[in-house]
Amino acid sequence: MTIEFDAGEWSFDTEIESTPTWGLSDYEMLQLVSRGAIADVWQVRDSASGEAFALKQLREEWAEDPTACQILKNELEVAAAVQSPYVVRVWETPVSFERPAVLMEWLGENTLARHLDVVFQMPVRESLWIARQCALGLKHLIDAGFVHGDIKPENIALLPGGAIKLIDLGFAQPVARNSEIPRSDIFTGTITYTAPEAFTSECSSVISRDLYSLGILLYRLLTGHLPFQGKTTAEVMRQHREQRPPLLLTWCPEASDEVVAFVNRLLAKHPLRRPADIDQVVQELIRLELLHWPETSLAG
Repeated sequence: MTIEFDAGEWSFDTEIESTPTWGLSDYEMLQLVSRGAIADVWQVRDSASGEAFALKQLREEWAEDPTACQILKNELEVAAAVQSPYVVRVWETPVSFERPAVLMEWLGENTLARHLDVVFQMPVRESLWIARQCALGLKHLIDAGFVHGDIKPENIALLPGGAIKLIDLGFAQPVARNSEIPRSDIFTGTITYTAPEAFTSECSSVISRDLYSLGILLYRLLTGHLPFQGKTTAEVMRQHREQRPPLLLTWCPEASDEVVAFVNRLLAKHPLRRPADIDQVVQELIRLELLHWPETSLAG
């Protein structure tokens, strides 16, 4: 049986008043921040140091599921291998819980998705800045031997001042594609951000797929729209494979020809027509940022 759900699709709910049933002798519970498909995220505080952390714990119905447990373990192992100011830090929990859990640095509750709910779209330079930070996070993951596997606004923590960190590493894959997560049993990604070759038997590098997702993200930031939206999953998959995205300039007339061309390269249907590697993407984003330097920078 195939299990399909959006990787790390967190929904924020300030009405939740439930309390945990497991004990925390070394941590104080502050609030339930989000509830996801397989895990909940709590804000906790170290009773000794007073430092805040985020605690991600599998939901009760997933606590003994091998795939769910491996996803959480995967997040821990990937984070342990990556040292980056653009990737969330994750540690083993220093106390035992009734259900599998990991401890993460507290980044606040704001994500790029929540920010876009308010501002809808972002100026060109701010969009390029966000995309460049994401690309640097991807570069550091790749340097450590991994790809993220689910780049989208929900998986990007937005910090005060506009800095970002990539979060939700549970579906990160080794570049060599030898992950222990059973790929035939679970969809690892989000349909609206997934490269077209993921829906076919065509071979491509997992790096190229992350670059395509980055292209979707940048298009969304610049225009306020996703390039491919359908009423059904099958329709969105077909659009990814066959349909060209709507002209970026229709919704973002201030974008330069260079920006449009760069986004189009990231969104190329064939992976070989996308940029060759992540270093090339980072350098191109820096160049484009400098071209748009006079615009107001992101704040708050």
